Amino acid sequence: MSRTVTTWTRTARRTTAAGLLIGVSASLAACSTRPARVDAPAATTRLDTPRLPEVQHVVLLRLKDPLDTPDLVRSCNSLAEGVPSVRSAFAGLHVEIGRSNVDRDYDLCFIVGFDTVEGYREYLDHPLHLRLLDEWRDRLEWIRVVDARDVPG
Repeated sequence: MSRTVTTWTRTARRTTAAGLLIGVSASLAACSTRPARVDAPAATTRLDTPRLPEVQHVVLLRLKDPLDTPDLVRSCNSLAEGVPSVRSAFAGLHVEIGRSNVDRDYDLCFIVGFDTVEGYREYLDHPLHLRLLDEWRDRLEWIRVVDARDVPG
């Protein structure tokens, strides 16, 4: 198969996967975040909006088959719902606005928020997280992870 046909086929499959994921994402949007704890004070930023959880775990994933994206979204959202220390979760696709310096070579961005570093550590060792890694490891082309902690002030 020529490189052009292979590239076109991969692009077409990614476009189809993106369309499927939009529908799945819309139906799962309501369950992708957890409400703040009742006993926690509502933190605000200078813009007077609620702050994100203190620790953010950002995962970019490239699948061997982009048509698996909706299944991966379901797995990620199930994981987030099943781990008590997860405060927020987001599974999304690249937003194309014409900026050349923005990464766009991933199939899914999964962002998980935690109130504490300890909560994040609990997530890393949780059986549901370990099971998701085992189930998806062979279906991934690559994975990139960035962990960040809020800077007060």
